[in-house]
Formats: sequence, structure tokens, C-alpha cells
Amino acid sequence: MVAHDLTRPGLMIIGDAAGFTLNTGLTIRGMDLAAGSALAAAEAIEKAFQTMDFGQQSMDQYRALLDESFVGKDMATYAKAPAFLERPRMYKDYGKLAAGVFYGIFNHDLTPRRHIRKVGLDALKASGLKLTQIMGDVLAGIRAL
Repeated sequence: MVAHDLTRPGLMIIGDAAGFTLNTGLTIRGMDLAAGSALAAAEAIEKAFQTMDFGQQSMDQYRALLDESFVGKDMATYAKAPAFLERPRMYKDYGKLAAGVFYGIFNHDLTPRRHIRKVGLDALKASGLKLTQIMGDVLAGIRAL
């Protein structure tokens, strides 16, 4: 989940302040995670008021409730996504590759159409990407997302 402490005696950090945002490459989530962390905090606070114990151990119930909720589970599922999405190829080389493929497919320059396989291979050669890099990135993406 998050790498920092979320509680201190009498204190809980929730929502965006706690770093509960997810970029999965397709969506950026935060509001649902903030609401989920607020629900976990409310439950932990209710228990603290029932016992009138606001010490560290009581506040740590918040973390346990978070870990059991969709917030903790989703944060764990996508824990490797930031490192994967920070790869420079994701925003440079793959953009060139996609542009080359789509240009080859949709360009109407009055020449005979080429087979999609040829279009793809030519775009791959022009992109400078190696097949081993692509396979490594695909595998990393499967693991991260």
C-alpha cells in the first residue's frame, strides 16, 4: 500500500493526503479511494470512542481496516504500476510505433495497400524498438497491471 505511516496517537491521515491515488495506465483513481479510506477511518474512530482509547494501537486499527478493504487490496494490486508507467519507452518509442502503424493503415496516398503485417513490421523497424524490449515491457505490464 503506501510506504509511510498513516497514524499517530489521536491522528489518522486519509484520502489524497495519505497518497491514495492510482494511475493504472488507463484510469486515474482517487475519489473512490478517498471515500473508502474515510469509511475505514470512521469505523476505527468509532471503535476508539467506544473504548475512549486514542493511542497508537487504537489508531492502527485504521491501517488494518484499510488493508481489508478495496482500498488496501487495490493499492496492493497496482503497487508496481508507477515503476512500469515511468519507463521512458511508454511515452516515446511506443508512441512512434503506434503512429507508424496507424499512418500505414489509414494513409491514403493513392498507392496500393500493404498487408497489415508489412505495415506493422515496417513501423517496428522505424521505431527503433527491439522485439526483446517489447516482450520485456509486455511482461512487466502484465505483472504491474
